[in-house]
Amino acid sequence: SLQRESQRLGMAPGFDFCRANYPLRREFATLMISLEAGAQMQQGDSEKPALLLRSAGFQVAGFD
Repeated sequence: SLQRESQRLGMAPGFDFCRANYPLRREFATLMISLEAGAQMQQGDSEKPALLLRSAGFQVAGFD
């Protein structure tokens, strides 16, 4: 686990490994949302992808 690895490497006590990993988790979430929206567009649905992307904070042009 990440916690064991941080201890093995001698990270400072209280090192927040979850917070340190936040940028990577955010990128992964963005990728998953983008892939899901693309899959819905391929199925011919033009409303759901825009709603999905907007709910994730994306600005969507061309769907209004």
